[in-house]
Amino acid sequence: MGESARDAATRAGRGAAAACALALWVLGLDAWFHGPILHDRLGPPGAFLLLLAAVVAAVTALRAAGGPHMTRAFAAAAAGVCLVATVVRLPALAAPGSLISSDSAVAGIIAQELRAGQLPPPIYAPGFPYEGTLKAQLTALLGRLMPGVGTPLLYAVCSHLFYLSWTVAVMLLARDVGGIRAALGAGLFMAVPPRFLMAFSLNNVGQYPEVNALGTLGLALLMRNQGLVLPGFLIGLAVWQQLLGVYFVAVAALAVPLTPEWRRARRVAGGLAGFLAGSYPIWAWNAEHGWATLDFFRRGSKQPAERLAGLPDRLAQVAAVSFPKMFGLTDAGVPAVVATALGLALPLLVLIMLWARRREALEGRGRRAVFLAGLLFAIVIAIFSASKFSYRGLRRPRYLIPIYTSTAVALGWGLDALARRSRRAAAAAALGLLGLDAAGLVPWLRGRAPLQATDEAFLQKAQELGIRTGYTGFGIGPRFSFLSEGRLILSGELGPDVSWVHGAHAERVRTAGPDALVVDQPGLARALERRLDALGVRHERTDVDGFTILHRFSRRVALEELSGYDTEERHEGGDQDERVEDTTN
Repeated sequence: MGESARDAATRAGRGAAAACALALWVLGLDAWFHGPILHDRLGPPGAFLLLLAAVVAAVTALRAAGGPHMTRAFAAAAAGVCLVATVVRLPALAAPGSLISSDSAVAGIIAQELRAGQLPPPIYAPGFPYEGTLKAQLTALLGRLMPGVGTPLLYAVCSHLFYLSWTVAVMLLARDVGGIRAALGAGLFMAVPPRFLMAFSLNNVGQYPEVNALGTLGLALLMRNQGLVLPGFLIGLAVWQQLLGVYFVAVAALAVPLTPEWRRARRVAGGLAGFLAGSYPIWAWNAEHGWATLDFFRRGSKQPAERLAGLPDRLAQVAAVSFPKMFGLTDAGVPAVVATALGLALPLLVLIMLWARRREALEGRGRRAVFLAGLLFAIVIAIFSASKFSYRGLRRPRYLIPIYTSTAVALGWGLDALARRSRRAAAAAALGLLGLDAAGLVPWLRGRAPLQATDEAFLQKAQELGIRTGYTGFGIGPRFSFLSEGRLILSGELGPDVSWVHGAHAERVRTAGPDALVVDQPGLARALERRLDALGVRHERTDVDGFTILHRFSRRVALEELSGYDTEERHEGGDQDERVEDTTN
């Protein structure tokens, strides 16, 4: 057999293995989620076998294609960076409860239920049809393998593992731009990041580690020129986890037609097939729920003319407010004018890198990291600034998190270019930036253990008082229900914030309780006591670390009897301030 014939046979075998992997993946997920194809015809063992077969077929296809180019030097650098990142995060990982807010506890509760064997799992967190449950299911799997380890710790560890994957993907992009030294510089920035990135890489709010790890790795694999199936699959998975994955979809959608090697119909079809398989849970869920996920795109795109007219002002606000927060200047207490100027340094470095490597970007297009990083940066800034999220997300710019990929790559390139002139200057620049990051990062890390101690004190007191169920608001209920591993169930129906209620928890409290009412604001505590007195319900009050527990009721209290209690307090000018800002970020 001639060489060309052998190559054709290899390509055919690789294509067949990839097609089998995608088909088995879709069928396995459909069986696992009781989707529209197989419904509940196969149990969990059958679904698991299908997914296992998909993995085997995928490994076969990858081996035929040749794995990603991984030199010993890069592997050593990546391992070292991951080790540094893990050591830096140890104070937070050692206090996983301090990383949990009620927002992040929603998916954590799903993980606990899956770990306990409650199936089938949800595709999205209930009430949040834009936050996929991949991490919750991996957390549950780890929990089944390590029964002695608490779910909150495993939940944080899963976030950390996704973040390490993101870091390695960023290093792959940076290596393509500036070699191993650039990869190391980009990796160290990710390992010792600004406080904002550290917090959102661990606090499990919004699936940001997952969406960025999967999306960035998808972009990094585009450079292999081994087809679009795997990059499309990873980007599809990213979109399932969080709608910010559309940033990576937009990058690929522009890069593919601009890159001659990728415009072949067979390659485009492979990329689309990979994307549809990776994002299959989105289509399976939305087909049965009125395409509710698309509502977020419709709401975010209203009044386009008005948004475009306000684009210059939005961009100015991003530069003045969001960038200083993202790059640690706000946390370091730098004056506003100086913070605005310094906050533009890394974003401008992305543009400088693009200009300096413009020939490479134009010639290589989507096969070169400089092009992909620059395109990602432009797309993220443009979409964020033109969307409604820029109006409420400037000071907590989590929707801009993907630009850390571009800025880290540019930083690595800049440090490598500087090191070619003076290694001392490059080392000084790197140490200066890491020192700035540490100025905001160290206090945040030191605060993890005291915050966990406060939560543990509350849970211990509730246990001493014999409280098993109760009513509270959203900011308290899901968090402590998760942290207690189900020993204390607090339904967040009491208010004043009732943004999410877990049906199973609500039913349990209605059936068995409530044993207590819990609030974290003095004004709300006074209002509740007045309402109980008006109802003729005797009770006891216990205060612990900013929380008020009303318990030992003389009779059972129905939720309907408490309706509007917080409205009365507001009418009387009561204190409705939050106890503290969200301490996870």
